[in-house]
Amino acid sequence: MLIRRTVLLPDCIAMAPRAASRRAAHLLPGPAPSRRIGRLPGARGMTTPAPGGSPQPPEAGRQPEAAPAGLVDKLDLLVEPAAEPENAVLTDQTRLVRWTGPLFGLFSVILLPWIGYIAITLPARQLAPNYDIAWAGFDVLLFAGLVSTAYYALRRSRYLASAAAATAALLIVDAWFDVMTTPASERLQSIVLCLAVELPLASVCLWLSYHTQQVAERRIILLQRRKKQSAGAQNGPADAFLNCPG
Repeated sequence: MLIRRTVLLPDCIAMAPRAASRRAAHLLPGPAPSRRIGRLPGARGMTTPAPGGSPQPPEAGRQPEAAPAGLVDKLDLLVEPAAEPENAVLTDQTRLVRWTGPLFGLFSVILLPWIGYIAITLPARQLAPNYDIAWAGFDVLLFAGLVSTAYYALRRSRYLASAAAATAALLIVDAWFDVMTTPASERLQSIVLCLAVELPLASVCLWLSYHTQQVAERRIILLQRRKKQSAGAQNGPADAFLNCPG
């Protein structure tokens, strides 16, 4: 027993200062974690919460993010980021993303009177030029959406969510204009095609998009758990030495 203590003594002595410094760092007071604290290297405009609630110093050559001064930035701050694992790891604070919420909300409000205007003023019948090219071009876009969805599904790629969502939108638009622009004598055929093919495929694509997002969230949670377990395994030997009697 004496020989075993003599062999382990140098390792314990080498590990003790590091464990003590880690404990001292946890006891030091620090400011509360902020939504806009910390940067990832190379991730311009993105912020990540600082571990332990203490701010990280900015990297060399980078200026800290300026306080929001414009109206759009103030409107963006009225809504907190969603309580999702992705935002717990990295919150996107890119300027274009911050401006998208307020500006697109404004565009949607402007669109409401425009919908009423065109519903009243547009004629019920219209001779459309390039009708054949318009539909052929739309079917090319639909083909690209179906191919990309199939490819990303085979690869189990995270881009499946985007491809499937875009394909679902194209299928819904296709069903709408098929039914609305078909002559009355052929409308029943368009309705059957819409209910039997286009809308079911759109539903599958929407589920694929949602499911891929859920899988990505589970991956982040698993990575966080593994990181905590790895940190606990590294701290275990030092803590055991500090807590041992004598």
